[in-house]
Amino acid sequence: MFLQRQREPGRYDHLGGVDKKLTDKEERVRLRVVKEENRRIKYVSVSTSSASYESLQEDSSSNSSENIDSEDLPTLIETQDLGQLKLNTKDKEALLDVCLFIVTIYVKPWLQCILAVKAPYKDLCFLKSLKAYENVNESILKAALREFCQHLWYFTDEIAVLALFDDDVDEETKLKVVANLHRENFSTHEERYIPSKEELCGSLYEKSIDDFISVKSQSLFSRLKIDDSFLNESLSSWANTFRF
Repeated sequence: MFLQRQREPGRYDHLGGVDKKLTDKEERVRLRVVKEENRRIKYVSVSTSSASYESLQEDSSSNSSENIDSEDLPTLIETQDLGQLKLNTKDKEALLDVCLFIVTIYVKPWLQCILAVKAPYKDLCFLKSLKAYENVNESILKAALREFCQHLWYFTDEIAVLALFDDDVDEETKLKVVANLHRENFSTHEERYIPSKEELCGSLYEKSIDDFISVKSQSLFSRLKIDDSFLNESLSSWANTFRF
């Protein structure tokens, strides 16, 4: 599939090297995402627990008695066993809440964020899972949602069309994406999707990936010099055409 595998022996040198350019671009995007995600996880940890961590101090047997800065907490957790930290019950509960969020909500999308073609749909699924977490821990939800909504790069008209090349997106949705390529949209989102207050209150979590597609999405094909003639063919034949 496009952007998702190494070139196989005997395949056409399709897209005139654009696949290589996109692979390089994916790597740049991946590095940027890694940096942003590291900042995001640190933000969630500090936001939910910083008030409790102000009282943390090193063991009395240590030569130093300086307070542990909440900004250093994520690194501290990585380098020490939880049992070695001098935590009260409230501190432990806060850490466990963050760990629960990471394990149940964060890990899976983090491991799947390498491919740019999967980012639009995965980000939308992650956004919906965040909303569902409201019933588990509302304070963590608010902190995570506030940060994540600053990084909705893949919900813009142009980038969201990458979902066409995502195997996890069902055929019905892809057909809607193709249909919406001719839809006019007066969106002002250019480099990053910025949801309105009304969307954050509910409508954003009801959207499908095709809702982010418009006539502007076609610019991705021209920008990357991709032959989009495969869009005129049956969806079932896309995998067998070198233009895809």
